[in-house]
Amino acid sequence: MLRLALLLAIPAWSAATLPIVRGGGRHAAWTATLLVALLLAAWAGSRVGTANPVARFGRRDPLLVVVLGLILLAIPGGGITWGVSAALMAGRPAWMAVGMGAIAGLAALPVALAGAVLVEVLWPH
Repeated sequence: MLRLALLLAIPAWSAATLPIVRGGGRHAAWTATLLVALLLAAWAGSRVGTANPVARFGRRDPLLVVVLGLILLAIPGGGITWGVSAALMAGRPAWMAVGMGAIAGLAALPVALAGAVLVEVLWPH
């Protein structure tokens, strides 16, 4: 069930970005992307030390969980926002903009994973 949710998260984020770009412009979409990433990362950090499954990660360091969450959410989110914005600026239809955003988000995942590993390795324990 979790894998299905993660599989659908990137296209759903891309579809949610489309009306933000159309209605509020690129700056609103970038702001919304960063705010959502920050809020979700802060929520994950607040769960450290509780009975929540998120608490198993981060070695009981809430700040580490926030930083890792921000990296893992903001980088693919930025790719999604860039893909949707670029497609709409090029005059592509909505379905193509959502697809391009999802592909850009998937392409950004290895960068996010490498950044998260680097932070985990370099984090003072």
